Amino acid sequence: MTTIRINGKTFSSKGKSVAVIGNRIYIDGIEIKDQDFEEAKNISISVTGNVGEIEGDCDITINGNVTGDVKTGQGNIRISGDVDGDVKTGQGNITCGDVTGNCKTGMGSISRR
Repeated sequence: MTTIRINGKTFSSKGKSVAVIGNRIYIDGIEIKDQDFEEAKNISISVTGNVGEIEGDCDITINGNVTGDVKTGQGNIRISGDVDGDVKTGQGNITCGDVTGNCKTGMGSISRR
């Protein structure tokens, strides 16, 4: 089981996917309705365990491996493990292990742990 923290609130998940679209949060395809998320100016995601894919305009921290892609338009990406897909941010820094796909930032730095 994967543990996901979003702005301090904890959720358990199978770890398939996490998506932030505007202020709407989806975990494994199910929308998480929460007034705090709808009113939040900034959202941050922290995952403990392996995850399939994550997408959103926010800072993302993953303490595990990723079997798919990690994408953010604006935000830093930190992954303690490896990525079997792509890692991409439009504006932000990327720190991760091995990446089998592409690793790209429009504005920021990329470092391998």
